[in-house]
Amino acid sequence: MSLTLSRVYASAPTDDAALALMQFDCSAWAAPIRLAVSARDETVTLPGGEVATFRWSGLSINLPNQKASGSQDLSFSIGGATADVLLAVDDAIDADAPVTATLYLYTQKYRDAPQKTPLTLEVVSIISDDDAVQGGARMRDVVNARFPNLRYTPDNTPGLKYYG
Repeated sequence: MSLTLSRVYASAPTDDAALALMQFDCSAWAAPIRLAVSARDETVTLPGGEVATFRWSGLSINLPNQKASGSQDLSFSIGGATADVLLAVDDAIDADAPVTATLYLYTQKYRDAPQKTPLTLEVVSIISDDDAVQGGARMRDVVNARFPNLRYTPDNTPGLKYYG
């Protein structure tokens, strides 16, 4: 986390505020869906140098727990979802393509780079109706993952006699 974002969180200055932006990507879509937790469209520079505009929306985000164990879940809701968001949800389901959500944290004054490393999660659940889209995204559980991924058995390791 940058010094600027730490200052915004710690002292809540009147001339700056945190700006949360979320980008949804799917191979079934022609372009990503970019939404802002804001009352207006927000233009920022993404880490690769691309200038992108995030649309204002009824997006709300519950950040994942910062614990060092278990899975990290982020829940989001898009209130008053427009027809294009609902169609994109349908397209992703029809294509059976995974959707990723990337959370960018900027500040209102400093939009040239994210103030915290972007967090990319896989969308694991989605519920949509005429009023809102609610979903959950999860980071891979690296802490509790088995290492190495290959389980040594007599089938793939001929010299192995005992395994448990």
